[in-house]
Amino acid sequence: MALGPEQIGAIPRALPIFLEGRALVLAPPVAQELGLRAGQVIELVSALVDGRARLLYGDRALQLSGQAPFPPGDRRSFRLRSTPRGLALDPVSAPSRRAPGPAPSTIPGAPRFSGLFRQLAAPSLSLAQQAQRMDGLFALSEKAPPEHQLTLPRPNSGDLDGAALRASLVQSGLFLEGQLAARRPVSPMDLKRALLRVGQLAPANSELARVTGEVLSGLERAQAEGVVAAQRQDVHLAWVLTLRDGPAVALELQKEQAEDRSAAPLWVVHAATTLDSLGPLWMRTRFSLDGKVGFTLWAPKPGTAELARREEAGLQGELAALQLRLESFAVHAHARQDRP
Repeated sequence: MALGPEQIGAIPRALPIFLEGRALVLAPPVAQELGLRAGQVIELVSALVDGRARLLYGDRALQLSGQAPFPPGDRRSFRLRSTPRGLALDPVSAPSRRAPGPAPSTIPGAPRFSGLFRQLAAPSLSLAQQAQRMDGLFALSEKAPPEHQLTLPRPNSGDLDGAALRASLVQSGLFLEGQLAARRPVSPMDLKRALLRVGQLAPANSELARVTGEVLSGLERAQAEGVVAAQRQDVHLAWVLTLRDGPAVALELQKEQAEDRSAAPLWVVHAATTLDSLGPLWMRTRFSLDGKVGFTLWAPKPGTAELARREEAGLQGELAALQLRLESFAVHAHARQDRP
């Protein structure tokens, strides 16, 4: 499997970050290892990991030489500036909404694997239902006592880019067992780790415990499907991207064999969400290694399909800037029918 748990979920050792007055400074070796340079803007999340202050950069834990400069759970942006000691981090935005409750500080007990493959026999929710159930879980969690909350940071929709999508996959919980088996540190933002913790602490008969169990069951089904696909030397990864300022988006990444068996395989991303203004949306994007992109959208709410069709030229231009070519663009004014 090209994106196996041993690779994609790996988190290197904690990297040091130093306090210079109220400023933060990344030592040159650390900045080089992270691929950072002066002028970049990065986002850091403050967290307590095993009782110690950390700043999280994506899936990388930066070890602080002193106390955290802002409260655990806060997410803030910084612009990098060159100094004799390294790259200083200058704040560029006000603190975002603080994630309630403390960050997870311990890895839960070893999960039980006995029911993992039985998940394949269970009925599967549609992508849209998976996204809605995750939103429901966060809504319940925010009303629960602090110790029962998920305490997982969620990006804003305007902050989405390739790095944010990769971080959401790394932290999706799909690779927890692989990380533990390889004796690699698990991200404190790992979804399955958080679900197991909440499942242990929430009252047994509560709505929070029920929905947490349902989400955990769906996650284990996705893990099982990923393992089966890997046995076929294929790729199937399914996870949910949760957002702070909008509804969750359920995603699936698959490798698809081209019609010409001698050609390179295609990569397909399926996505589903529901927006108040546009209604339910299903998307399928197909990429080929030679830069061709095929996009299909299903939008049953009246008027939404017409709006989407007007965006074809804009999408074509954005892809061209990335040296990609929009090979096909289709918008359907009905619900998706080629799969559940």
